[in-house]
Amino acid sequence: MSAARPLVWFNHGLSQIYDAVRLLREGSAGAIAVCASHRDPDAPVRLIADRVVEEPPRETPEEDYVQWALEVCARHGVRLFVPSRHAAAIARARANFEAIGVRLQLAPAEALSGCRTGRQCWGSAWPRQTRCRYRAPAQGSPR
Repeated sequence: MSAARPLVWFNHGLSQIYDAVRLLREGSAGAIAVCASHRDPDAPVRLIADRVVEEPPRETPEEDYVQWALEVCARHGVRLFVPSRHAAAIARARANFEAIGVRLQLAPAEALSGCRTGRQCWGSAWPRQTRCRYRAPAQGSPR
């Protein structure tokens, strides 16, 4: 009998999560199972995740969200949690996650303090409107 695949959970967050999950699945050759949670029933990440969990409503307080996340991890056997939503609150509860065998892919709580939105974390650089100076070569021209 083969061992169960470790489960990695990505919660509701950035739009790049779909790409991260896709790359993880491709790079692991199926050795890792992926759980995703999102409030939007049409979120693309739901199409490629092995498991999907419904996120609590937007107005859920941080403390309640952290408790919900701990329950999801315990119920589904999550081994690695990659949080976006309520990341600072989850980082503050790192010991609670580690106590149930869950590792967090997340900066320490001190680094995330005060970061509840992108604007709070990135300041005036959020969103940064910059132009890419790279120009693809014209089709048929040498590189």
